[in-house]
Parts: sequence; C-alpha cells; structure tokens
Amino acid sequence: MNSSKAFLLLILSLFVNIGFAAENSDEYLNAGISKFNQKDYSNAIIDFDKAISNDENSYESYYWRAESRIKNEDYDNALIDINKSIKLNPNFARSYTCRSGIYIDKEKLADALTDANKAIEINPQLDSAYRNRALIFIEQKKYDLAIKDINTALALNPSFDNLYLLAYYKHSIKDFIGVIAAADKILSQNSTERGAYLVKIEAYNKLNDFKKISETSEVALKNNPAINKNPSFLYYRTIAFLNTGKTKLAAKEIETAISLNPNNAEYYRVRGEIEASCYKTSKAKADFDRAKALYLKAGDNEGYLEVVKTQEEPQKMKINH
Repeated sequence: MNSSKAFLLLILSLFVNIGFAAENSDEYLNAGISKFNQKDYSNAIIDFDKAISNDENSYESYYWRAESRIKNEDYDNALIDINKSIKLNPNFARSYTCRSGIYIDKEKLADALTDANKAIEINPQLDSAYRNRALIFIEQKKYDLAIKDINTALALNPSFDNLYLLAYYKHSIKDFIGVIAAADKILSQNSTERGAYLVKIEAYNKLNDFKKISETSEVALKNNPAINKNPSFLYYRTIAFLNTGKTKLAAKEIETAISLNPNNAEYYRVRGEIEASCYKTSKAKADFDRAKALYLKAGDNEGYLEVVKTQEEPQKMKINH
C-alpha cells in the first residue's frame, strides 16, 4: 500500500464509521482478487462492486473490476472502470497497461501504444507493458521492435503469457519451427498446458506435417484428456486423418467438433468434403450450404469462395490450412 493511501486510512480511522467502511473496502478488494485468480470473474466483480461502494476512491478496485470485465469480454464497461482508475491515480502503471489492452481489442493501436509507453515510463519493470507494446508492433508489422520488446518481457518474466506472445510473433513472420520451439518451452514447464498443444499442432498444420499433428495430438490426449473437448483440437485431428487416408476417423472427429461448435463454417466445409468423397451428395450439399451461409454472415468472402471451389472439385479434398 503506498504512503498516501496509508495516510488516508490513518485519517479515516479517526472516524469510526468511515474507518470501518475503508476496512471493508480492502476486505472486499482482497476477496475479489482471490476470486479473480481462481478465474471466477463474475463473482469477483460482485466483490469489487462492494469495495467501490465502501470506498469510491479505490483506484485498485476499479482496476481489478476492469480486468475482470475484460475476462468476461465486457470491454466497454471495462474501459469506463479503467478510466476511473487512472483519474484516481495517474501513476499506477498497470492501469495504463490494462487500457492499452482494451484499445488493442478495439483496434485503436495509436491509443494503445500511447498507454503502453506511459506504463513503461512509470514502471520499466512491468513485463505486461512490453508485451502489449510488442503485440501492437506485430500488428503494425514492425517486427524488429516487436522482438526487442518480447525479449525484454521474457527477461523480466519468462511467463506463459510472454512465451505465447513469442509464438504469435514467430507465427506472424511465418517461422513455424520457432512457433513449435516456443510451445515446447511452455510444455517443458507444464505438460498439461492445452494452449501450447494447440499452438504446436496449428504450426505443424502450416508445415503440412500431418504425421506430427497425429503424434502431438496423441501426446496431448495422454497428458490432458480434456483437450478432446476442444473443437479446434478435433478439427486439426480431422485434417491429419484426412491427409493420411483415415476418412472414418476424420468423419468421427469433425462430427464431434461440430457438436461442440455448431457455428463454425470451416467445420461444415470439411464435413461436406468428407461426405462428397463418400458420395453422400445431399448431405454434402447441406453442409456446403451451411458453411456458405455462416461465411457470408461473418462477412468472410474468401471463406465463401473456398466453399464454392470445394463444391466444384470435391474429389480433390482441398483442406484449407
């Protein structure tokens, strides 16, 4: 707790009722942070609400409520909270990092960069600020600046978040071997980390190494059986099975993927290809039509044209990588 906040609490303690409210505010704040760390974001917000109702000047409560709202994808209200946090304490670096992340999501990269720079100015040891700035540089295709910030972030904190960013950077420059290496660093620390397997499998897909997709997916299933409930994982296994002549296994996997995510156009396109290859013409047409409708709804003209192309040449099994 900083000295000004400690002094404020000392003054407030002279007034019994107000002092009690401030104490309650800290209790609710700490309870909310605990729930946040347990990924119970909705209940964390309830605690932060109570903290703020007891102390409307608690910049930390606004900060943590903003972070919780981001996790719940409520970016507009998160922005309101983080602006309040910054107004109450313009020297709290993490608030600027939080707001830069919101601006990145809203594709306001200039504003995001300003906030990331401000966070670094206030606290040069804050790895998340370098991580956000690196992400901005990647989006701007300023790759030399991006890797410099990624290396700084990793030196400050070799966390999974920073390793995932390294993988994203490598993917952006089409260094898929580098993506796999970054994923392996994560898995060397935690062999059950689902995200690292998905990143690694996607990279092998880019390399058209379907044998490695199969091998990696089997390791993933052994170390984390719950990954079999992830539709992206099943999709990549489908592609691997299709390209190694295991059509029945492919059909089973894509069926499950669709049941888990019934609004993914690519899944219907792939299932349509499988059905067309098995001469199930009417079922194939239904899936292709569904895929085209979903692509059009998403405004993805490239995906729509890929389905049209697939329908014209279904026998060639052109799986989209």
